[in-house]
Amino acid sequence: MPIFIVDPAGNLVFYNEPAENILGRRYDETGLMPAEEWSTIFEPVDQDGEPMRPEELPMVIAIAKRCPSHKTFWIRGLDENLREIEVTAFPLIAQAERFLGAVAIFLGGGGMKITLWGTRGSLASPGPDTVRFSGNTSCIAVEGSEKSLLVLDARTGIRKLGLSLPTNLKRVDILLTHLHMDHLQGLPFFAPLRRPGVEVHIWGPASTTLRLSSRVLRCLSPPLFPVSLRELPSILYFHELPSALVEIGEFIVTTQLVIHLNPTVGYRIRERGATLTYLPDHEPALGNRTYPRSKEWTSGYVLAEGADLLIHDAQYTTEEYEERVGYGHSSIRQAVLFGELAGVKRLLSFHHDPAHSDAMLDKMIERTAA
Repeated sequence: MPIFIVDPAGNLVFYNEPAENILGRRYDETGLMPAEEWSTIFEPVDQDGEPMRPEELPMVIAIAKRCPSHKTFWIRGLDENLREIEVTAFPLIAQAERFLGAVAIFLGGGGMKITLWGTRGSLASPGPDTVRFSGNTSCIAVEGSEKSLLVLDARTGIRKLGLSLPTNLKRVDILLTHLHMDHLQGLPFFAPLRRPGVEVHIWGPASTTLRLSSRVLRCLSPPLFPVSLRELPSILYFHELPSALVEIGEFIVTTQLVIHLNPTVGYRIRERGATLTYLPDHEPALGNRTYPRSKEWTSGYVLAEGADLLIHDAQYTTEEYEERVGYGHSSIRQAVLFGELAGVKRLLSFHHDPAHSDAMLDKMIERTAA
């Protein structure tokens, strides 16, 4: 159980190993920390996303008023990841009413940890002009509070992700949005596939012609690839979507077909009150003279409604989209309008065009935010 202890002056004097997983740094790297620092360094925000004053925090209340306090809120760990935590704090009172400080217990903290291993669309574009926004194509790791691991798409970013995973990994679930070749090209380079006994579960859209396993293996076998996935020592499982609701470890995953060329699904992933929506290849504006239209007629709305984080296709500028209507992708302006329609808390632009440099993406974001 994660525990956080302060002395009577409010100085952080200890937190244990489970708390390190929430805060994002080992205690021996942090050391003694005064109240003025720990009450603000984690950038606490309430459920509405508003910054919290130090005097609103349970630990500060327990010290100042010497009474128990309980709240649920969000913090940004020292590893820069945003986490929802539930905290109960109470004063430590010794004999003769001697005040020793306070202790906080984190209940159900941790939440999902999201790591971007590739953000580019269509074609990898490594080079000095794509360092900040990544030259690798789409791949995201989502780790749950109980250490279940979801991998969203299997593009070139999956190679480095695989190399980063522990050798004692028992299971990993790969969620494919669709089966265009650029979404599969990194899969045979995923290290866990070469480890005997590792369960690799591959989820993807169903088809009226072939099973998911047949379609994936046809792309990743001779003559298109020298080695068949079936020859690798891991244990492969294939699951067809969409299903109304799927439980994968601590995650609850909802899928739905969305507008893109060929069968494509989007994902809504929930864990401990946090919701992530993943729509990397999506053209909700297709066929709409005015966009956005009503919610019930907008592709992907059900998946994105009220999400804490929406990761959405933003491949084009407005001018580029006008020349590429029907290609299955969105402009960055359309991504923003979609996020506003769905009432999401945060939007992450994604699937960047391989021709767009970091400098151009900066300008696109600046212009859209203006």
